[in-house]
Amino acid sequence: MCYQHLTALGSSLAAGPGIEPLIDRRAMRSRANYTHLLAQTLGAELTDLTLSGAITSTIVD
Repeated sequence: MCYQHLTALGSSLAAGPGIEPLIDRRAMRSRANYTHLLAQTLGAELTDLTLSGAITSTIVD
């Protein structure tokens, strides 16, 4: 199976706060979080919408 694009939603667990390098300090989103590593491994583009402190309504709204 060939993945061309991945999209990630999630809270702190997905965003990877505290893992350097941070690419978005406001969202506390790491460039080395799982979805970035997965996209790199698969050769896919990534839209990373993870946000530290997010709750269900943050994602739904």
